[in-house]
This record gives sequence, structure tokens and C-alpha cells, in this order.
Amino acid sequence: MAQLSSAELNNLPDSAFAYIEPGGTKDGEGKTAPRSLRHFAIHDEAHVRNALSRAPQSPFGKKAMPKILAAAKRFKIQVQADDAQRSDELQAWPEFITRSYSLADVELQSGKVTCERCGKDATGHMVDAYVVVFGQQAEIHDELGHYREDIHRNAFNLAISRWQGSPPPGPVSVFYNHGMTLYGTPSEMGSQTLGHPAAIRADSKGVLTSTHYGRTPFAEGVKQDLVDGNLGGHSFTGRIVRSDPPKVPRIRRGDELPRVTRLEMGLKEYGPTPMPAYANTGVVASRADLQVDEGDQPARRALTQADIARRARMAQMTRWDLAHRDE
Repeated sequence: MAQLSSAELNNLPDSAFAYIEPGGTKDGEGKTAPRSLRHFAIHDEAHVRNALSRAPQSPFGKKAMPKILAAAKRFKIQVQADDAQRSDELQAWPEFITRSYSLADVELQSGKVTCERCGKDATGHMVDAYVVVFGQQAEIHDELGHYREDIHRNAFNLAISRWQGSPPPGPVSVFYNHGMTLYGTPSEMGSQTLGHPAAIRADSKGVLTSTHYGRTPFAEGVKQDLVDGNLGGHSFTGRIVRSDPPKVPRIRRGDELPRVTRLEMGLKEYGPTPMPAYANTGVVASRADLQVDEGDQPARRALTQADIARRARMAQMTRWDLAHRDE
């Protein structure tokens, strides 16, 4: 594909793009400004082929895909079954899901460490931990239905490859509890990145990450809680690209829960979380499930020192956000 310069892309009309974000204005030539709101050039065959491959990993892919497929038909591009299936599934599944796993095999790298991503000294600040576990079925009850879910061992291969080929720091971020408070509300303090991925790789067990933690007081505190075992889970947020079956089958009361295997996933962000809601299964269904209903009898349990430390940190985040909300 002939690489277009920024000036050449900027000169293309709005009709040459599959998706344009709202909020822009029209300039004197009738083009959207700023130009960064325009995504997926589809003015020629090469760019349509490129859009077909990139759209499933993009947050705008779901909205762009109808025009991309129409452009593919116009240029007589043979759309592969996988591409058509991805298009269907982008419509069938939510843009992003969040899953949390019981934390295991956390290790602070010892000795002198240099971050292989940024090239800087990471001694005492590089933490290895699994963010996804393969072959572990979990019961999920969300807006899509009631089913059992597992993640295929190759599901993140493309997402990892894209991250590896991107310039630092890359498209994957690291946040504490997805930037949320214990009560599921946005946290300004928690939305600060904890650091950046130094390495992301898939092995026989799952997706293993090496994270270069920052040196802010908040990042230092989270890293220490993680290493000391005071944090119970690690979680990720990513787009569903392909699944088997493509949609959750409907079942009747009393039927066995259907199984859904995630065949291809994106990876937007990951990080430690204070307490997986389904600690016995090792995975939670959604971000909302991180909220614990103290009135729910199965959720009642004696607070350990680790629980107290986690809740104190989350309460600190909530107080900080309230104190700074009008700034």
C-alpha cells in the first residue's frame, strides 16, 4: 500500500473515510476539522484492504465496518469469511468487556533491570504477573445472556503483535481497578497510569505481562500492595473480535449453560484490582461486578488485613476525587 503523507490524507474529502467522530466542525472546503476525527481511508483498494484488517482492533471498527464492507464490494474485493464474521460479531458483542482473575505468580524482578520497552532503568519497579488465564471456564451473567466463557490460547496473538509493532509506550495502558473507585464510579486519581507494559507475551498458561511501574507515590503504593499480596486480582479490558459461537445461544430454564469461547480479543488496558467478585472461579463478569453488596449474604465475610488495606486505598481515591472535583 502506498503510504500517504499527513498532508495527502488531510486533503482527502470526508467521503473518503469510513467513520468520522462527532464533535468536529466543517472548514471552508467542507472537510471535518480537526482531521484526527476521520478514520479508515477507503478511497482506493489498498486502503480498503488495510481498513478491513485494522477495524476489528479499533474502538471505531463497529461503526466503520458497514462503509468498509461497502467499499470492498465497490472495489470487488473478495471478503474472507473471517472478515465477514468479524463484522457480524462487532455488531453482536459490546465494544469492550472487562474480566478479572484471581492473582497468582506475581514476581518483582530482582537485580538490575532495564526496561526493554523504554530503555530506562527499572530496577525495583518491574513486576511480572498474568493478566489472562487460558482454558479456565467461568460463569458469566451479563447483558448478552447467561453462559460459560473461556478464552482460547491464541486469542491475544494479534493484539500482542500489534502492541509489539507499535512505538512506545504503545496502545495498551496500565490502570488500577480500571480507573474506578470501590463503588464503581470514575476516579481521577485512579485514572493516572501506574506505568507501562515492558513485555506482553502468551504462554501455555495465559498472557504474562512485565510492567514497568512508575515512581509516583500512588504507583509505588499499588506496586508494593501487589508484591505483598494485598491485592486479590488482575484484570483486563478488551474488545471481543471473534467468538465461537458468534452469539450467545438462548436457553430455556433448567437447560445446561452454553459455552462461549473467545477466539480473538483486543487488549486496551490491564492492571491490579482490589478483589475479584468471583474469587472461587477466578474471573468476574463485568466492571459492575466489582461492587460488593454488603447486604448479600454470600458476600459477607470477615475483613482480613489485606481487605482493610485495599478498602483504605480505594476510600482514599474516592476522597481525593471528591476534594478535587471542582478544580
